[in-house]
Parts: sequence; C-alpha cells; structure tokens
Amino acid sequence: RMAGDYACGERILWLHSPAGGSLSEAAACRRVAGEYAAECGECIPEATEPTPPSSGIRVSGRSLLIGDEPFIMKGVCWNAVPRGAVHPPSPENELALATIDAPLMAAAGINTVRTYTTVASVAVLNAFWAHGIYVVNPINPLASDSDIDAAVDATKAHPALLMWSLGNEWNYNGLYVDLPHAECIERIDAAARRIKARDGHPVVSVYGEVPSADTVVALSAIDVWALNVYRYDDFGDLFAVWAERTPSADKPMFLGEWGADAYNSNGNDGAGAEDQPSQAAATTTLGDQIIANLVPNNGGGGGGVCFGGALFEWADEWWKAGKEWQHDVGGTAPGGGPYPDRTFNEEWWGLVDVERTPRLAYAAYRDLVFGSSAEAGAPAPAVSPPPSPPPPPSPPPPSPSPLSPPPPSPLALCGTSSCTAAVWGRMAGDYACGERILWLHSPAGGSLSEAAACRRVAGEYAAECGECIPEATEPTPPSSGIRVSGRSLLIGDEPFIMKGVCWNAVPRGAVHPPSPENELALATIDAPLMAAAGINTVRTYTTVASVAVLNAFWAHGIYVVNPINPLASDSDIDAAVDATKAHPALLMWSLGNEWNYNGLYVDLPHAECIERIDAAARRIKARDGHPVVSVYGEVPSADTVVALSAIDVWALNVYRYDDFGDLFAVWAERTPSADKPMFLGEWGADAYNSNGNDGAGAEDQPSQAAATTTLGDQIIANLVPNNGGGGGGVCFGGALFEWADEWWKAGKEWQHDVGGTAPGGGPYPDRTFNEEWWGLVDVERTPRLAYAAYRDLVFGSSAEAGAPAPAVSPPPSPPPPPSPPPPSPSPLSPPPPSPLALCGTSSCTAAVW
Repeated sequence: RMAGDYACGERILWLHSPAGGSLSEAAACRRVAGEYAAECGECIPEATEPTPPSSGIRVSGRSLLIGDEPFIMKGVCWNAVPRGAVHPPSPENELALATIDAPLMAAAGINTVRTYTTVASVAVLNAFWAHGIYVVNPINPLASDSDIDAAVDATKAHPALLMWSLGNEWNYNGLYVDLPHAECIERIDAAARRIKARDGHPVVSVYGEVPSADTVVALSAIDVWALNVYRYDDFGDLFAVWAERTPSADKPMFLGEWGADAYNSNGNDGAGAEDQPSQAAATTTLGDQIIANLVPNNGGGGGGVCFGGALFEWADEWWKAGKEWQHDVGGTAPGGGPYPDRTFNEEWWGLVDVERTPRLAYAAYRDLVFGSSAEAGAPAPAVSPPPSPPPPPSPPPPSPSPLSPPPPSPLALCGTSSCTAAVWGRMAGDYACGERILWLHSPAGGSLSEAAACRRVAGEYAAECGECIPEATEPTPPSSGIRVSGRSLLIGDEPFIMKGVCWNAVPRGAVHPPSPENELALATIDAPLMAAAGINTVRTYTTVASVAVLNAFWAHGIYVVNPINPLASDSDIDAAVDATKAHPALLMWSLGNEWNYNGLYVDLPHAECIERIDAAARRIKARDGHPVVSVYGEVPSADTVVALSAIDVWALNVYRYDDFGDLFAVWAERTPSADKPMFLGEWGADAYNSNGNDGAGAEDQPSQAAATTTLGDQIIANLVPNNGGGGGGVCFGGALFEWADEWWKAGKEWQHDVGGTAPGGGPYPDRTFNEEWWGLVDVERTPRLAYAAYRDLVFGSSAEAGAPAPAVSPPPSPPPPPSPPPPSPSPLSPPPPSPLALCGTSSCTAAVW
C-alpha cells in the first residue's frame, strides 16, 4: 500500500538497511506504522518484550555502575556539524566525523560523548565503540510514542550506549517550544517511563544549573541528572547545593556542559582575539574542581557528589552565530558566562577547531586524571575495532604566555635542515607552513605521511614553504606484490579477476567532486553491500587520499583503483602516491578517464595527452611499484598503446547496447605482444527507458538487469585463460558503471532528472544516456534488480575469490542489506514476499505491505 511516494514495505526495508540506519525489524515496522498510521498501521509488531532487558549499567547511590564497577565520565559534548553545514547534523556527517573524531578523543582519555540529536545509526556507535567510547543518546520528550519506541529499539542493544537523555537545559527553553515548567516535567516523566518500559539503561535529564528539590522529586523516573553550568572559572557552591537538594543521595549527577570558549572579547586595543591559553587554563581549573568532587568510590574526597562531566565541546560549530562558512564571534547562551570575558562566543568552544586541529585546551583536558574505575577502560568491545588512523599529532603543551615561541614540530621539520623553525612558522595564506603540514598529517586532513604532507605544502606554497620539501629517501620504489604477467594481473602469484564497480561518493543534494566527509560516510555504508554482491574492486573518479576511506573498503576485502590527475604538479603527484601507496587496498593507479574524448577535460590534443600521461606514469612508477592503468574510450590504436609503454594496464570504457561485438578481438589484434592486461573500465546500462508507454519514459529495472547479465556473460567468456576463461580471452574483468545513482549530472542535484549526454553507442534498451539512473542501487542505497543480476554473475575462481586477509581487524559490519528481489520476467509481476516476514504480525498482509 502506498504511503506517500513509497509503499509501506519499501519504507520499512529502507529503515532496516544500512542506508536507513540499520534499525531492527521491529523498530523499522513500528516507526513506519506510527508515521503512516492510516496506510501502514496494521504493520505495528505485536508486543514481544514485556520486561525490559538489563543493560548492565545501573545507579547505586550517587554512582553510575557498569557491572559492579563505578564509572567516571571524562566526556565531551559532540555535534557533528562541519564547516558549511547547519544543525541538525546529517547522517553522512555524523558517520564521517565520528570516524575522524573517535581516535583523537581516545588519545585524550575521553570515554563518553554526549550528543544533541538521537544517534540511530549502528555504524556511528560502532565508530565510537571501536575506541572504547560510550554515548549518552538523547530522545526528544515531545516525540510520538512510536518514535520514542523506535529510537530506543534502534540502539538499545549496542554496547556503546551508556544512557538515554531527555531535554537539554529545558528549564531555560521549555523543551525548545517554550512549554511551562510543569508541562515539561509531565512530558519528560512520561517519556522516561516509556523508555524504561522497553530498556534497562538509565535515563538522564539535562538541566541548566541546579534543579530545585521539588523538581528532582517530581521527576522520580529520572535516574541521573546532568547539570549545564557556566560560572566563569569557579563552580562555587554547585556541589554543596546539589547535595543539599538531593538528601536521599540516590541520584547520580554529572556536569552536562562546562568549560570555556577559545575567544577573548577583551583583547588588545579593545578588539577580541583567539585566546587558547585562557581556555586551557579554565579547562584545568574547572576540571580539577570536578575531580575534587567525585563521589568517594570514584576516587574523590569524602563529600563528592558527581561522577564526572561532559566538557562543552569537542569541536567548533560555525553555524551558531552567523554564516556557516565563516568563523563568527558573539552569540548568546544562558549562564553566568565563561572565563575570561563572560561572553559566549558560540563558535569557538572546541577542544579542536572545525578542521580538527587540537587547541591548547585539548592537551589540558588530556592531562586531567579523573581517577581509576570503570572509566579506565570501557569493557572490551564485543566486536573487533576497525583499524585506527595514525595517531594525531600531539597538541603543544599550554604555554606560560601567549608570546612564548611555538613548540618544535612533531614531524622533526620534515627531515631536512632547510626547513627551519622560521620557515615552519612562516605564514602561507591564512595558516603557517607548519600548521598546514600538521593538518594534512592528521586524520582530519587525510592522514598523509610526513613526507607527503611536507611535500604537498612545499609544492603548493613554494615561495613561503619550499624549504620544507623532504630530501629524497626512496631511490628504488618498493614492490607492491601486484604485477602484470602477459594479459593477467597477478596478486602475489595468483591471477586476479576484477568484479568491480565505478564509485563516486556524491549523495543526493551534493555535486562532484565528492567531499572527504561524503567519501568516508558512503564508503562505510556501501562497502558491506558491495561485498554481499561479490564485488571486489571500486574504481573512483577523484584521488582517494584518506586512509580511513581505504580502511572502510579493505575491511570488506575490496580493492581500489585510485586515480591521479596527469595534469597535476609533480609535488601533487608525489604527495598523492605517498599518501596511500602502502595501503593494502590499493590495486592500481589510474591516469585519465576516456581522455581521448575529453583531452583530460581541458581539450588538449591527443599527442599532448599522451605526453602528460606518459610523464605522470613514469613519475608514479619511480615512487611506487603498483601498476599504472590508463582509461580509454573504446579501443586505443596500436600506435597509442606503443606510445604509452609506461602504462602497464589498459581500461576500456565501452557502451555498445547489449553486445560488445568485436571488442575483444580488436583489442587482441592491436596488442599482439600480449603483454598488456585489460579490463572494462566502464560498461553496463542505465535503469531508465526513454521509450516508455504512451511516448513517456519510465524506470525500467528489468532491462537494466537483463543488460547486466548479457554483457557480464560476455566479459566472463573473454577472461584470459588462466583467469577462468576460454582459449582466447584477453581481459581480466571489469568495473560496471555504476554503483549508485548520481543526481547532480543532468539537472538539479536535489531531484532525479532524465537525459544527459555521454560518448559511446548508447545503452540498452533505448540507446539514451540517462545520466542520473545508472546505479545498481539508487541514491538512497536501495538495490535495484541489476544488483541481484550482478551479484549472481560468477567471474571464476582466482585471487578474486577473496582479497588477501586484511592486515588489520575489520570493523563490525552493519546488518546485511535486504536482498533485492530476483529479476522479474515482466515488470507487471507482483512484488516478492518481504524478507521481514511482514513485521511478524498477521495483520500486516501483503496488500498492506
């Protein structure tokens, strides 16, 4: 049954998929049945949980216990809003920033994050839990009963969940809709009781300053209280007043927000300026007061009444006081005001800045010791953690004076005597040379190697930072263990068969090129779904410089064909190679994309393209032993292949309806020496048929699936002999175009347009390139019939049957995606039965579904 633009079952399956948040079956059914009660109400599951399970986390007196161990919170407040975005955070940004932030938090001893919107994504919780970090997860007390139930069910079983929270300084904002105090109490009480009927985790309410004794009594369903307190650099009587108002001593408390911002409005000459030393000093002073007031069995003195706090905040948020693309000052917030100016400069509170560069306060908080208890290490994750990026550069220690000289660089000034301290501190635009290098070396900047970070900055800012280019230390490129042999690509001594896809991480509403955040978020979402279809390679269209993105693919045994722009500067090419050449996910470097059509996208003559590609290939191969591939439109001439002798592998982008014709024979004829492996760089068909009924086009999944099977069978039949093919095979597989729809290509990036142009004979069945409809999965990652068709193609058994076991433990996989329905013999066939068994209730019939 349709519920808006989608059927009830489609909505439930999407919420159950990784793209929709990996909600449990019951939670997905319940949410849809609640939101679309008239259409889907019969799909609400029958109650199966009369007794909430125990979480193993409970209160005892003024302590929070994990098992039988008291827990001390050394936390931070976290809102995943990067520069240029606004609150609330998108799911993509939540996942990207959790992956970036968690290791840097863990390096400072942080064991808890408190968020401001419900974290429904198991992948986000996995990212924190991999580093032993708990999450205080908020639920809106004004949400519907079904939404509260769905929020609880989505993550209640995850080991990273510490507590549920209700409200944020709600006594100031009336739950953000100016409700009277008494009505806030009613709504919070009702929500707390509903949560506790479904789950055993404690429930916390977050209050501004200290609630009255009457308020605490009225909210007896609240297990823990969090207090947001800003009192300059002294909490004063805070702890004594809390003890007085909770004489029964059965309400644990932590500081829900505390700290100081990094901007001092009382600067020199009446102008404000960043003031990291003052922020660090307040962090130390206030943190010491919290430590002194920890409850006795959490390491404090005799009269302690709190179990820690969540410092406000982890990272700057640029959306709060002005334009989200600029760093503004000012803003308002309740409380007495922070040290040293009593002014809430709302965009300057981060321990790290918006680019994740640590401030002095990061080191100050890192160095605070909150005692030894359960906080000393969260219980070992029940799942293997993902590989951590390189440790972040240590922030400098607090300086005794803002005029102190900068600390020496942790990179030993790029390993060259010419990169002096003066050069390191020299300004290159808005940032010093050293700041730029450190950022590129950090996880936020892509975890480039020391040499690569130094080389990139020295190249981009030659006049200011050129002395920091490292001395050459790699006269011989290392072997990657991946090499060519005749027409085969070998990994070790095993022939490799590519069952690949083309991948461009541009979600709905964004445009090419993809942002680093979207690359990481979509790699994390896509990799398990690709692996479930037997995909072992992705071919990208922009250089993947992020180790975290490669980790996400490699955790599922997926290799990456990594492009480099042949027109880039020498230093940029070197930096791109050095950034990821040692990663086990790297299969090959690629140069150009059907460059014979586009002149490397700047209309260069063919001969000049050859020169630039040849030079780039030789430069890459001087630094690294991975093969280099060039991607051509259709079949290059024999002269072109000979001219590009530095190219090890060729990839051909070919669109010939539903038959490759003489493609393989022509390639064999033009490469008689049989020493150039080849794969299909792009092939396939889109999912839109312009030749629809009544002259109008429509989505046509069966035709896309049919073309995928037909063309895939032809590739398999032409695999090189020792890769499982017949006697005359000349290719080792292909990268199907493409993994997911891209909505930016033919019109507005927020809508699904038809049309577009591309070179080639044209796809099946209409010979029309509908550029936004090529995905095996749609933009929301819902599989099409072609996904199943590609999944079911068997490309032989060789190295492709499983990439070498990753050298690092893979991250926990999200639940397997819902299986797409098998290709239907007719678009009029009825839909398959739901893999969720229709929500486990007889009332959710196939008609409702």
